[in-house]
Amino acid sequence: MKNTIIKLFIIACLFLNCSGNNELLQSKKDIEIKSFLAFYQQEILKKNSIVLLEDTFDYDYTRCLYTFKQDTSYRNFEEKDFILGQEKRWTKQNMPNYTLISKADLPETITPAGWKNFRKKYNAGYYTLSYPIISNNLKYLVFYEGYYCGGKCGEGKFGLFKKTKTGWRLVKYYCDWVA
Repeated sequence: MKNTIIKLFIIACLFLNCSGNNELLQSKKDIEIKSFLAFYQQEILKKNSIVLLEDTFDYDYTRCLYTFKQDTSYRNFEEKDFILGQEKRWTKQNMPNYTLISKADLPETITPAGWKNFRKKYNAGYYTLSYPIISNNLKYLVFYEGYYCGGKCGEGKFGLFKKTKTGWRLVKYYCDWVA
């Protein structure tokens, strides 16, 4: 009986320690994601304010994700993070300088009038951004950006970024498109 209690105690301690490590890792990931988003807005988008779809980009965009998963860099990432990334939404709290729109605000893409009215209201097209997925070693991050500005106007890219001593830098794009 005494051995059973000791074994249960050891298992409980290991479980608590592991969950504590997971929480610590997630906290570190959240800090790095915030630093990346600040970098991305300032250095890549170079805009003070953008129109952003509040639903994050779906990582099931198969062509880009498939190409990325063939790369050896993918081994630094956990599949569960891509699933969790799809459940995130952009809010004023995590994207304070952005004008957030819902799917209901999107222009009717079939008619030019839909885009004309959208641009009149927002003075621009809109972005869709993925929730950044960061590797467990906190050195790599993948991120998708799409910009839509009309029926035959837009662009998108899925990139791998690396954390350096001076900040984030683009390693490569796995796919990009222009309409």
